[in-house]
Amino acid sequence: MSKRNWFPYVIIAAVVIVVAFIGGRMLYFGSGGSYTPPERELLPHNIEAAAVPARQEVVDNPEVSRGVVVVDYGHENALYIEELNVLLSKVVSRGFSYEVVTPEEAEKVSLIDRLSYAKALILPLPRIDYTPEEITAIEQYIDKGGRLLIVGDPTRTIVVESLNSIAGSFGIIYANDYLYSLEHNDNNYRNVVYTKFNDSIITDGLSDGDQVIFYASGSVSAPGHEIIMGDDTVFSSTSESSGAKASAALTTNDQVLALGDLTFFSQPHDSTESNGILINNIASFLTSGNRTFEIRDFPYFLNTEVNIVFDDTKVFNSQFEDAVKLKDYLEDTERTVDFTDEIGDSGDVIYIGRFDTADAVQDYLDDADIVLLEPEDIKDEETAAQGDPSVELTTVRSNLAAEEDSEESFVKGRIQIAGVGDLEQGGATLFYLHREADRNILIILSDTAETNADAFGLLLDNKFNECAVNADIAVCQTADPEQKLPPSVRSSRIDTILVVSDDDGRLRENGKTSLVEYTNVLSASYNVEDWVISTDGAPDLAELQQYDAVIWTTGDYWDDSIDEANTELLKQYIQAGGNLILSGASIAFDWDHTDFMSTVLHADYLTFGEQTDIELDLPDHPIAEDFTPGAVVTFTDSLSAEATAIDVINYTSDARVIFRRGPESEYPGAPTVIAYEDDRSKIAYFAFPLYRLPAEVRALLVDNTVDWFTRKPLDMPAEADYQPFEIEDGGGSGETPPEDGGGEGDTGDEGGTGDEGDTGDEGDTGDEGDQGDEGGDTGDQGDQGDGDQGDGTGP
Repeated sequence: MSKRNWFPYVIIAAVVIVVAFIGGRMLYFGSGGSYTPPERELLPHNIEAAAVPARQEVVDNPEVSRGVVVVDYGHENALYIEELNVLLSKVVSRGFSYEVVTPEEAEKVSLIDRLSYAKALILPLPRIDYTPEEITAIEQYIDKGGRLLIVGDPTRTIVVESLNSIAGSFGIIYANDYLYSLEHNDNNYRNVVYTKFNDSIITDGLSDGDQVIFYASGSVSAPGHEIIMGDDTVFSSTSESSGAKASAALTTNDQVLALGDLTFFSQPHDSTESNGILINNIASFLTSGNRTFEIRDFPYFLNTEVNIVFDDTKVFNSQFEDAVKLKDYLEDTERTVDFTDEIGDSGDVIYIGRFDTADAVQDYLDDADIVLLEPEDIKDEETAAQGDPSVELTTVRSNLAAEEDSEESFVKGRIQIAGVGDLEQGGATLFYLHREADRNILIILSDTAETNADAFGLLLDNKFNECAVNADIAVCQTADPEQKLPPSVRSSRIDTILVVSDDDGRLRENGKTSLVEYTNVLSASYNVEDWVISTDGAPDLAELQQYDAVIWTTGDYWDDSIDEANTELLKQYIQAGGNLILSGASIAFDWDHTDFMSTVLHADYLTFGEQTDIELDLPDHPIAEDFTPGAVVTFTDSLSAEATAIDVINYTSDARVIFRRGPESEYPGAPTVIAYEDDRSKIAYFAFPLYRLPAEVRALLVDNTVDWFTRKPLDMPAEADYQPFEIEDGGGSGETPPEDGGGEGDTGDEGGTGDEGDTGDEGDTGDEGDQGDEGGDTGDQGDQGDGDQGDGTGP
């Protein structure tokens, strides 16, 4: 059959199939309209459960104070430090600063060292255990009133054992879990809503109806000290047991806070529900502690205003450079520091003095049961003790002291401390911290200038804590009390004299050193040698000690008229014992506030001003012999127009004033010739160029001074007789001498130009400027000398 014949049958078959399908469907479903499903009851939507929690803008009214919060970031902590920004910003708003201790920062100043000044410590999410040394230091820090915040968070890769290595010391255990609630949560079963708060400084202001949300907190166990707890719907991921689970605890006299969550500190969670109140309370907790300090915590027990007190001019001068270093050190710690001469009624104090002049702080020492006994007091006490068998003398030594002898003895006196014992004063420094309600007074007493200097070193290097005997007292022995100076080499017979012409400073126009004036006066009676610094260099100690007396003269020179090396040389010379005359217009100006002033010159620099005369003040002194009582001597004209700017000085309490500035000078009555003597040395200081005196006066003054060297030393002046000179209003020339006006002069006036040859203007043919004795001696008065023996190069 052809394809054409099959085609009608195919069409008919397709139609039959379609009709059959439609008919069967109608028979099964019926021939009605559209399908109507059965009715079902729809449940209402829980819109409240899915709502974003309320945000609260919490008003923060912080109390501003001062301190440092230290944040540990050196134990592989499982956070970015920026996650604490909200908390740290609130710490800063309370007047505190914070320090993040990274491993790099810990190499500079360790976490333990920072606890000496920290008022609060944050330990967030450590992943390395704290060492026994760190744990001990933190425990001691808490004992002093410090505040501690420990933070855990189970969503971080943390090692719970590391948290517990420190938390366990304070009765807190972190569980290796997280807390969840299927009913009371913030859109996630681990974001638990807390409404149960125990009263504490952390939960202050949180009451019924308030909510705090932690975002996957771990549980914290501290029985009896939990402060934020979940309700009965909150469970631990490691236990299905019922019972309240805590996320925060406060232990150790409310000083240690443990939290199980970090996330709530970060935005936007910090302002969810009442989280802002909680964070404000935590910031206040960190900044409101009553941290106490010990003396070993210097300088952090000091408040912002500090006075460094020296009530003894001698001590101030000898320690001035060290005191300036201490001032700079304290100012680097954001404190305001002033020098003063008495303990005032306000502000913190650092008092610096000596054992033998401690009257100003005696009341404070009495409060601490500290007694300073001089050798004669010790002898009396020991004699009394020998007669009373009930009295037992106890002796101890500082751990910095020299090795003990078989039999204890006190060389220079002792420091008697109740509950401690007796310590040697010789070579020692006493540090005592006296505390009052709103101020601290640190008292530092030493044996000598050398041990005073050691005390500053101990302070600045933070090493005096090694010799602390209790929380408030340290006694550090930095020198052997048995150490004695070798016998003095000072000669009481004068045959040879060295005159040193120190022309190495800055020369004023047409000025000179007075070398020839000295040699002219002395050469008739003594063997005199001259030494010119500019040509011979500086002598050494052995060379000075070859002579029975040394005269060191700078004349008109200034601006390091004696350089630093030579001041050290002169200090060594005096310490070994010797006879010394120092003279010059600007020595004190150059070495103001150094120990050279107190140990050699025995003077203080006040200012400078024109001087035209001197007046006798102490006619009974050997240096004043044959001078008329009350005599006033007028200076000759200066060779330099600038040389009238002469130091105005004071004297120290251990020296005597022989002459003062005369009535026609600026600052009349100020000391100008000072004498000091003890059983080792004699020193005379003429605070002006010697050549300014008339020839007969200068000869008498110098001869008398050298004769004084040969006499038995007088007793030290009585402290009660000390009457320092005080500058009154008016007078003076400022604070710096006039600039030099031209160095080398070219013409000598008044016929006195051949006496020294130190300015290139004094003679033209001689080969030794210091040999023009007759012409120089009389020529400076304008009556005979012609200066024909100077070569223009002599001193």
